[in-house]
Amino acid sequence: GYGTEDESENGTVFKRRRALRVASLIPAVIAIVLLIFTQDFTQAMVLFDQWTIAFAIIAIVQIALAILSHRKKEDDGEDQHQSTAQATA
Repeated sequence: GYGTEDESENGTVFKRRRALRVASLIPAVIAIVLLIFTQDFTQAMVLFDQWTIAFAIIAIVQIALAILSHRKKEDDGEDQHQSTAQATA
């Protein structure tokens, strides 16, 4: 029927969003663990050390995941507006 296609698309969108949320947690957990194990908190703070590149890569991955999840929401919203316009026409 007519409703099953919309329901399957919504299920796919929900699974995609859940996957992106889980994927964004992974670099965050890795960053926290690396921070705890690699930094000596008893000494003076330094701006750059040998771990700066690793933390920069993790930050870039986090930003990319945030952008991808935001784009997916925008795309989904456009699809809903189009299907609503078609249904009312």
